[in-house]
Order: sequence, then C-alpha cells, then structure tokens
Amino acid sequence: LIKLDPAYYAAYYNLGLLLYDDNDFAGAAEEFADCVRIKPDFAQACYNAALCMIKLDKLPDAAAYLQNAVKIDAGYAEAYYNLGIVLFRTNNFKDAAKNFLKAASLKPKAEYYYNLGLAYAKLDENDNAINSYKDALRLKEAYPEAYFNCGLLYMQKKDYQNALLCFEPILKYEPDNINAIHNLGVVHSKLGNPEKAIDFYRRGLQYEPDNAELYFNIGVACAKMEKWQDALESYRQALDIDPKNIKVRSNIAVAYSKLGETRKSEEEYKYILKLNPDYAEVWF
Repeated sequence: LIKLDPAYYAAYYNLGLLLYDDNDFAGAAEEFADCVRIKPDFAQACYNAALCMIKLDKLPDAAAYLQNAVKIDAGYAEAYYNLGIVLFRTNNFKDAAKNFLKAASLKPKAEYYYNLGLAYAKLDENDNAINSYKDALRLKEAYPEAYFNCGLLYMQKKDYQNALLCFEPILKYEPDNINAIHNLGVVHSKLGNPEKAIDFYRRGLQYEPDNAELYFNIGVACAKMEKWQDALESYRQALDIDPKNIKVRSNIAVAYSKLGETRKSEEEYKYILKLNPDYAEVWF
C-alpha cells in the first residue's frame, strides 16, 4: 500500500503497530514518524511514536511526541500518564505530578494515582502522596505496592497505627513479602508490642534465614522486655552473619553488662574500638 500511495498515512501507522508487536521498536518508530509527517494531527500516531522512544530510552523525543499528542487531543489520558512517566524518569517530579493528576482527572485509574503518589513523595508532599495512594486503593484493592508506600510514609510521620493498617493487608496478597513482614515487626515494636514484633521478625527469617537485621531486631525486642539472655543469643546470631557489624557488637556489650558479665562487656567495647577508634555511640 505504501508503494502504491506513499501518502497513505494509515499504512505507515498499521505497519508501525506490527513492528511494535514484534519488538522492533526502532523500525516502528520510523513508521510512526512517517505517519505523523503525513498527518501531523494524528494524536494516536504521536502517542505510539512516543512509546517506541520510551522503549529505545530516548526520553526527550518521547516527551516531545507526547506533548504533541495532548496538544492535539486534550482528553488523551494515556498520553498525559506516559508523559508523566517520562518526566518522572528524568527527575522532573513537579511536572510529572501535574500530568499524572491530569490523567487521573480524565480517566481515574489506580496506576495513575499510584504514580501520582510516587511523584508527590519525591516532592516531599507526603500528605498528598498518602491521599493519592489511598485513591489508588479505592480503585484497586489488591495493590500491595500502594499499601507499602503508604505505610512507609506513615512511618516517616511516626503514625505507626496507620502504618500498621497499611502493611497488614499486603500479606493477604503477598504472604512472603519480606519487606512488609519486617516493617510490621518494626511498627509493632514502635507501638510497644515487642512480642508481636518478634513474631514478625521470626516469620521473616523463614524466608531470609541469613538476614542479620532480623536477628538484631529480635535482640532489641527482647532487650525491651529485659530478656537479656535471649537478646544476647539473637545478637550473636546476627553477628555470625555479619561479624564486623559494630551496632550489633555494641548491643552485645550492653547485654553482657546487664547480665553482670562486666569483663565480657569490656572486651566487646575494646574490640569495637579496634574496628573503629572513633566510635562513641552505643546503639540501643
């Protein structure tokens, strides 16, 4: 068809679609570009050309095509969304947020609000980010990433009760999500529930048995309950995995002191100073 009529823009467009489906993004980009050259007001061709440029990691070109697409069609939600993605990837979080918000206002979709939340978080607009994640969850209940990121922001705000409400549902969809399990332990510890915290840390060890931080956190939780021997055992398990961890050794020294084993406590502090002569902080 192109040979018969080089100005037949639809042929270039459809050939571009075929090449894109075959993962020939460079070839598809050329066809979409020819289509746009012939019919510059074809918003969908601009959009698909932009998708090719994203695949080819040519983000400035992708942004130009997408800006043209929304100029032609101001109601093109997908184009605003992908423009937001491109801007986000180039660290232009403010304009990314504007485009995600525009896309969501035109066509409310969970992924639009989720990415809006990511952009707001990058801008340190945490309340707006939390509200955006909640909007995403209203549209898509099974969205562990939205729960998780919302929970992290609540932790930053030291709102541990709401953080708990965000991390708990994740395990319904991803029972082996180690990051959610770990954070549930941290949140319960912050809320004054060390025994529940330990339960989650131990659950995490079922999936990551060589995670020194989980053993360390179990030790901290035991110490909060003044179970110093249990704390010492957990710290030592952490140390077996990470022998040069000064934070762990410092807490071991504290545990020995609490158990009345002064000499062993002093030995740990001396060893810490060998590792780091400037170390002056006791982690606890």
